[in-house]
Amino acid sequence: MSGHAGHFLSDALLAGGHRCLARRADEPGYPSDLIELLCEVQLRGALGLSDGDRISVAFLGSEPGQQTGRELDACSRA
Repeated sequence: MSGHAGHFLSDALLAGGHRCLARRADEPGYPSDLIELLCEVQLRGALGLSDGDRISVAFLGSEPGQQTGRELDACSRA
C-alpha cells in the first residue's frame, strides 16, 4: 500500500429533489461502491429511509443544473 488517499466530491440530486454533496474516498480498504451524502436535511427522516433502502442519486455537472448522466442507486446505512 502506498498510503495515498484522496476524495472525490460532486454535487448531487436525490430522489425527492434534495440537493447534496456526494463524497467517495479513494483510499486503501475503502469500498469503491460506497458514497457518503452530505445534505442540509436529515435524509433518513425527510425520505423515510431505513437501513438497506435504495435511493436514486444523480451526479450534477459543473454548470448549475447540468447533469453528467451518471446515476446510481445508493443503499442507506447507519
